[in-house]
Amino acid sequence: MEDAPPRAYTLDNYSLADLDGELKLIEAGEKLNKTRKAEIQDELERRLGAQLDAALAADNKDTGTATVILPGGGTAKRTIKKDVKYDGAALISIASTMPWETASLLFKITATLPEANYAGLVSNPDLKAKIDAARTVTPKAEAIKLDLPATAP
Repeated sequence: MEDAPPRAYTLDNYSLADLDGELKLIEAGEKLNKTRKAEIQDELERRLGAQLDAALAADNKDTGTATVILPGGGTAKRTIKKDVKYDGAALISIASTMPWETASLLFKITATLPEANYAGLVSNPDLKAKIDAARTVTPKAEAIKLDLPATAP
């Protein structure tokens, strides 16, 4: 069984300045890693993209997964996913011509109300009361951000 790390390395012994410094290092590293990952993906696309596109085209596909065998062994694989978007107004128009039961089975029907519109309901208390019955507000805490002077403990 391994010994626990020395107590000096547990977060409960860090000062607020130490915690803030750790967060800033992590955030800077995440940004650097994201940028570097994008650069590497761009280079892989430059080197292998045409081969992977050709492999997908050979299967008469424009989406899906393509794999190519690399010289010297190994494989390269890329998946191209579908990004399907529909004209919402056109779908609502189509759904309005159907019985509700059919439309609700075929389409994903959702309704939202922007908070700015909700705030404007003060002039219509009856409608606001009906909407209040369908409204749930859940507070969401954001991450704590520190802004410490250079000499903070």
